[in-house]
Amino acid sequence: TLLGYSKESFGVNEQQAFAAAIAKVAKVAPAAVAVKVKEEKRRRRLLAVTAVQVEYFITVADVAAASGVFATIKAVGLTELVTEFKAAGLSEVTGASITVSDAV
Repeated sequence: TLLGYSKESFGVNEQQAFAAAIAKVAKVAPAAVAVKVKEEKRRRRLLAVTAVQVEYFITVADVAAASGVFATIKAVGLTELVTEFKAAGLSEVTGASITVSDAV
């Protein structure tokens, strides 16, 4: 989940920047990262928050490579991740949360 963007404001350029940041963190080529955008749904809000849920999938050569990417991404802190998003051009990011699935 990225704070600072809505589904409408997270266009093609932002998706490419997201993929580039994830690729850098995961140490894979940007072309290996596929992005799917969903609107962040929150049932109760105390404060109005703009957020977009982004699913990403990384294609690798084999199970060993998948295990390495999985471990690399799990080790990344949120501060580092937000820094990489901003460096890739996602200047509106105010925060992020990440869930890593080990589906192979």
